[in-house]
Amino acid sequence: MIKNIPVLGTQSGMGLIIPNAQVLGIAARKPDLSPIDLTTEVLDRRLRFMCASSHAYKGKDGLIHFAGPDECPLEFINGVAVGRHEPEPQRTNLIKNNTTIVTPMVGNYCTIVESPVITPAGTVMPLGAKYYNTNVGSGLYCRTYDPLDVNAVASGFSIVPVSSRAFIERITTPDYAYIENLNVWEYWITKKTTPKTTSFSGTTSVYSSGPSVANTMTWPWGWQYEYGNTATSTILTYGTEATRGASFLLVEMQGAAGIRVRYTTGEFDEYPANGDAWFPLPWSTNDWGTRYIPQIEYMQ
Repeated sequence: MIKNIPVLGTQSGMGLIIPNAQVLGIAARKPDLSPIDLTTEVLDRRLRFMCASSHAYKGKDGLIHFAGPDECPLEFINGVAVGRHEPEPQRTNLIKNNTTIVTPMVGNYCTIVESPVITPAGTVMPLGAKYYNTNVGSGLYCRTYDPLDVNAVASGFSIVPVSSRAFIERITTPDYAYIENLNVWEYWITKKTTPKTTSFSGTTSVYSSGPSVANTMTWPWGWQYEYGNTATSTILTYGTEATRGASFLLVEMQGAAGIRVRYTTGEFDEYPANGDAWFPLPWSTNDWGTRYIPQIEYMQ
């Protein structure tokens, strides 16, 4: 013991405490159990998003954009921030070229013409199918092979001059959805197809349901045919089938009893803690664009 030396700070059972001294090492972060806001530009640090491939999202300008791997951008509806869309399973788009019209309907019902139309992604649609005076519509043949034991769903964007229906033609019974808007891009989703007793090749087409308008156009873009029960985000194809990887959204639990996930539809889901540090939200069971996540709350 050295007598008469000055003591720095106060003495405790743990040693000397020196006020305002620099701390060496990493101090434990205090849990932050406040609600997580998903309508901010920067993703909250209590969330982790993973996706190995590019994926579609809706930007503030009203167009569809494509984020890079592991990016989780804020999405907008009519210019208003709505949050992030739910994570999606891996899917393959079986339509081999969904950015231009490849082959028109046979016969005299439509022709390929130059059409400077801006697509939902902001690019130019170089080709269009021209309507004539007939109650038979025009469209795009996209051959697909339908296995026996799977469900499938079709989706896509179209501009039509009259009330029309878009559908997967399944030999005798089509699965379709009506398009009512005039001269604007309308996103449609067909009725879900169900397993059949025999396999066959089908076509995806946009057909007029009534007398078409002479010298007017119809444009399809971003059509998608995928195996599953839901329509997922747009997968662009250029002459061959394309696959988008599965996406994952994980929430840091921080010792909470669980989380409550709120949606723009007013619905919510609650998930109890599973003992892991990060909780993965389940893949969406809703069609793409039908609801978003604006907030996640911790349950204590």
